Amino acid sequence: MEIETMGNSVPNSGRVPFIQKFGFGVGSLGEVIMANLILGLANAIYNIEMGVPAWLIGIAVCVPRLWDAFTDPVNHLDAILSVSGINAIQWVQPPGDGRPIIQWVDLIKRIQQDGKSVVVDLEKEELDDFMEVIRPEGIFLCIASNDVQEQKKIVSKVEKW
Repeated sequence: MEIETMGNSVPNSGRVPFIQKFGFGVGSLGEVIMANLILGLANAIYNIEMGVPAWLIGIAVCVPRLWDAFTDPVNHLDAILSVSGINAIQWVQPPGDGRPIIQWVDLIKRIQQDGKSVVVDLEKEELDDFMEVIRPEGIFLCIASNDVQEQKKIVSKVEKW
């Protein structure tokens, strides 16, 4: 069996070929070097040359990264959805305050609205509430359960949805 990858047919071995990994690595090398160069020089310039306390520089360098960690996926959703080759998006709830799934319903509906499928990771306890507010079209659910009877109940419930 072969799969189509970026216009090239490759054997479906479940592995990404080294040349493709290398290409992606080289492609992001410039961005990584520049980001680290700027962050590496920030301490020297601000602390040594300008006398700004190191802890303050640490906070100033850290805040934008933390901000991006929590806002980037959502802020760039329109750009991601506009890519014609993307047919589905996997949404994994962030740990902690990222649960329950209900708080992400608007985001999932936005993805559905663009005609893309959504792979959703949710807890068994969230299934009923989720099915009440989301259309089933294009939804792929990931629900963990080790109990065979429970799995059958979940599948039966989803089939009726």
